[in-house]
Amino acid sequence: MKPVSGAASAYTAVCDWIDDKSEACERGDFTEDRDERLALGAGNKYKQRAWRWIVDNI
Repeated sequence: MKPVSGAASAYTAVCDWIDDKSEACERGDFTEDRDERLALGAGNKYKQRAWRWIVDNI
């Protein structure tokens, strides 16, 4: 992981983790719960909350 040097890089680090390392990206897990999370954009919700936290805490 690259060092975080500002709001944009912090947000990029969060997005990279959600998209590449979180359980949302696991292959082969086709449970109804996972399908619903992906369809409803659970990752997007986490990204929105992360950005809000970053902005509020700079």
